[in-house]
Parts: sequence; structure tokens; C-alpha cells
Amino acid sequence: MRVRNAVRRGGLMSGDSLAPKLTGPAAGAPPMAVDWTDKQLQRRSRIVEATLALLAQRSENVEVREVAGEANVALATVYSYFGSKEALFAEAYLTWCTRHWAAFAQDAVGDTDAARLENVLHRTIDAFAREPHMLRLINLTGRSGDSAVTSSLRASIDGAVELFETTMPGQGARDAHTIATIAFATLYFALNQWAAGLLRTDEVHDLISDLVRVTLVPTEPSPHADEQRQVGR
Repeated sequence: MRVRNAVRRGGLMSGDSLAPKLTGPAAGAPPMAVDWTDKQLQRRSRIVEATLALLAQRSENVEVREVAGEANVALATVYSYFGSKEALFAEAYLTWCTRHWAAFAQDAVGDTDAARLENVLHRTIDAFAREPHMLRLINLTGRSGDSAVTSSLRASIDGAVELFETTMPGQGARDAHTIATIAFATLYFALNQWAAGLLRTDEVHDLISDLVRVTLVPTEPSPHADEQRQVGR
């Protein structure tokens, strides 16, 4: 299998950043994770789980004080772990993504690279369709200048690209990374078009299927290639 040259010239090559262009330090940044005790890590996890539970109930209309109440901690405790509301929500989004990526990687379905990649892409679409507030949340959060937000978003992107790469063991490392990066960029664009009401869910699925079809092509020529060339003359 190989990447079509036209796609490879599209500008999204290995190493290109897809993370939001966010800069600036996090206000009141929490201590580094390496300094946390097991008890602190458990408390932090409880705060993230409370955030996810409230987001599932209330979409993105959740306040930090509500998270504190759900996690049974003081409001100041939440801010001691997360320097801002945006940082908390970005970490919750990363946790949500990580769980889905792990599940998809464990049981990707398909006998070929193309089939496995298409499978995890369609399942990713379905995950966001079930919980559309996660996409709205991260688009709102991504406007922050908090460096902790940037870190979480970058990690979520890297996790998605790595997941897509694992579905393509038949590709070289560079091609697999390029295809995975293009797949993520296309998926993110299509999901935002869907969130804006410009695409239906089935159209997003169709776009992704077309992407896989035109990106992953056989290295061996078709047995009818000579006949087709003759007809074209």
C-alpha cells in the first residue's frame, strides 16, 4: 500500500501541528504530577470523573463550583489541581478521548489496513454523535490562552493520530503517520461541519469512507491496467 502522491503534497505532512494556536502560561498552574501523592492523584481523578458526569448531564453548561460539589471537595481544591475552568474541561476531554482510543485500539475490526482505519474512524464519529457536547466543549475551551489546555489538546490529538497509525501495520512509519494525520484533520473538519449543521452524520461517514478509499491504494497495478491504458489511447 502507498499514499497517493496528490494527497502527500496536500501540506499535512509528518510533524505539522494540528493543535490550536494557544500561547501563554496557565494562571495559578497546579503542581507537576510528579509531586503528587497517591491520595492527591485519586482526588484529582475524582474531580475529572465528576466533571465528565456533569458534562454528560448538562452538556457544556457546567460551573466549577458544581464540579466541586459533585466531587465532594472544596472549590479551592479544584483550582489547586487545575489552574482554570478551561484546563479542567480540557483534561476531562482528554480522559474521554483516551478511553475511547484505548477501546478502539483493542478491538479494531478489519482484515486490511484500510478496513481497520475506516472502522476506528467511523466509531470515532459515532462516539461524538452520541456525546456532541464534547465537541462543542473542546471548541470553546480551545480559545483559552491557558498552556494546560494546549497540553491536553495536544495529547488528545497525538492519541488519535497514534491510534490511527496502529491500524496500518502494512504501511511504512512515515506513510502511516501522514495518513493518520490527514485522517485526523479531515475528521475534525467534518465533525465541526456536522456540529454547525452543514453536514448530516451519514455525510460525515461517507466523507471518511471516501478519504480512506482515495488515500490507501494498492501498490500492485490492477490486472486490467494494461487494458485500461490501451482503451485510453
